Amino acid sequence: MTCYQLLAGCVHASILGSVCVVEDLKQAMNTIIKLCNIQDSHALDLTLANLKRLTLGKCSNMSEYINTAESLR
Repeated sequence: MTCYQLLAGCVHASILGSVCVVEDLKQAMNTIIKLCNIQDSHALDLTLANLKRLTLGKCSNMSEYINTAESLR
């Protein structure tokens, strides 16, 4: 089984194209990590934006609202 076959089921096709020629699974994973890397400040900005958009009116009940808010933390 090749790296490509192992990763095909769990990696998005747009990323999979970048690692399809790699024979070593460790090298393929390192490539995927580099492609998917996000800076901490950008991740924080995205999370804060999601928290600002979260309103009780968009949730079906209070439990859903609390669970969503907790998952963003």
